[in-house]
Amino acid sequence: LSCFFFNATAATEIYPLSLHDALPISAWKAIVNKYRFNVAVLSYLPINIRGLFPINQWALVFWDDAAMVFLRRTQNNAAVIAEWEFKNFLPTRFSDLKAQEPQVLNRRFQDLRRNRDLHPDSYRVNFALGYMYSWQGAEQLGLAERYLLRAIDLCPQFAPAYAQLGVVYRKTRRYPEAIRLLKKSIKVAPNYRIAYYYLSTIYDILNDQQQARKYMKKYNKP
Repeated sequence: LSCFFFNATAATEIYPLSLHDALPISAWKAIVNKYRFNVAVLSYLPINIRGLFPINQWALVFWDDAAMVFLRRTQNNAAVIAEWEFKNFLPTRFSDLKAQEPQVLNRRFQDLRRNRDLHPDSYRVNFALGYMYSWQGAEQLGLAERYLLRAIDLCPQFAPAYAQLGVVYRKTRRYPEAIRLLKKSIKVAPNYRIAYYYLSTIYDILNDQQQARKYMKKYNKP
């Protein structure tokens, strides 16, 4: 089972639902609304989370390596949401952390640092901080490296951490190390396609056009 819903009027009543079932998002939303679920504990799955939990109706208030917790936006939940909500970010969409608007960046850094204080040994939290720092300019690449190395140490099978550390080393022109890490990412997760793209760009910088074309072809493969 991949999701547990808690009823708003009976906190002890738990409704386990499997999101693996072949139901459209509209059907799941109808079930959620019919039973007026108040809390959802969700494991990490390749599903349309924002489709199931629209941001105007639900707030992400907790996440670690195992699960995410969403609260329905109600008057009773308002105080908890105000204190704990992770705004405009899902731990399944790390690309959202590239945002450059100062106000958004400051809020996201604040949220991530708070979450790391709570979960210092979470590979996802350390990866998120490393990923975010890796896009904030050369002066932040040292911090990016630190958190990404920690994420790899905590979860050696998490391919995105190898790939993003490869991106950091690409930016600092440590090309042999970048290539090694990107290839490690592919070994761990052959379908992690962005690693092929960055490998191609590095070989292009090194004027190895044969390898550059090889990895770009793999990146563009349907």
